[in-house]
Amino acid sequence: MSITKDQLVNFVVIVKAFIIIILGLFIAIGYSCSLKIVAGNSMLPTIKDGDIVIVKKVLLLRQLKRDDLIAFRLNDQIVGLKRIFAVQGDTLVLERIIGVKKKGIITSIKNISSRPIKTISLCNNEYLKYIEQSINKNMDVLEAETINVPKRFFFVIGDNLNLSIDSRTLGFISFKKIIGEAKIVFRN
Repeated sequence: MSITKDQLVNFVVIVKAFIIIILGLFIAIGYSCSLKIVAGNSMLPTIKDGDIVIVKKVLLLRQLKRDDLIAFRLNDQIVGLKRIFAVQGDTLVLERIIGVKKKGIITSIKNISSRPIKTISLCNNEYLKYIEQSINKNMDVLEAETINVPKRFFFVIGDNLNLSIDSRTLGFISFKKIIGEAKIVFRN
C-alpha cells in the first residue's frame, strides 16, 4: 500500500493544525492559569502541604463567591490559599471572650448575610465549657462585634482553623491582591 502525494499533504496539514492548536492551548492556559505548590497545613483536610494547585485567574469581582478557594498575594513572595467566608456587603458577627485571663479571643464568627446563616466555632468543647462557667461566675464577658465586609474585599478563612492565619489576623483581603480561584488539586 503506497501513500499518494495528496494523502501526504493532507496528513502534514492535519499535523500542523494539531500542533498549532496544542501551542495555542498552552499559551491560553499560561495566561489564564498558574501552578502553586502548597506550603503548610492551614487548608487541611481539603489541601495538604506539598499539594499542587491550579489557580485560574479571576478578572471580575462577581466571579468569586462564598466557599470558593482563592489564592492571593500576602506580599511579593508569599501567596495565601484560603476559603472565602464572606463577600463584599456581608455582615459578620464576631463573638469574643473579654476578661482577665483571655483578652479578645474570638470564639465564633457568624455570617448573617449568608442563607442559611453560617457560623464557625473557633474553640473546642472544653474551652467553650470554660467560657460558659466563667461567664456564669462573672469572671469573663462574651462580647459580640458586628462588622461589614467593605466593597471589593473578602473575609477568608483556612479549613484548619487551629493552624490558619487568615482574615481573623490579616484582616480583609482586597480583590486587587487575589491571583485567582483554586480549581484543581494534585495530591502529593
